[in-house]
Amino acid sequence: MIDLQLEQSQIALSYPIVGEFTWQPDNPDKAPKSAEVFVAWMTAGRGSRDRQIVATQPIKPERLLKYRQRPFEFSLDIPNDAPLTYNGHLFRLMWEVKVQIVFPGLFRPKETTSQLIEVVAHHDG
Repeated sequence: MIDLQLEQSQIALSYPIVGEFTWQPDNPDKAPKSAEVFVAWMTAGRGSRDRQIVATQPIKPERLLKYRQRPFEFSLDIPNDAPLTYNGHLFRLMWEVKVQIVFPGLFRPKETTSQLIEVVAHHDG
């Protein structure tokens, strides 16, 4: 099980999304092959769907095993030229932060969790 906690669910362009996750393996003998946290945007609605990962932070599997059940902190930057969250009648543009842990095997089993965030324009105060 992966527990994902974010400091904020709304973030302005060019600011980092900061959070942490904790991994509690269902099977203590199961060793991950790779792990990463990433932030991506995706579209839904009419027309073709699109998805783009804009920032990623890999985590060494050895570190994940050594410190399991302890929080892993992360910080991922939202680029200044990234699209804003949009919720219209014909399509939506959504953002998510996702943690993915991949295990060895023929079908590459994964444990994942994600949270939607809202990306907004930066306002100078």
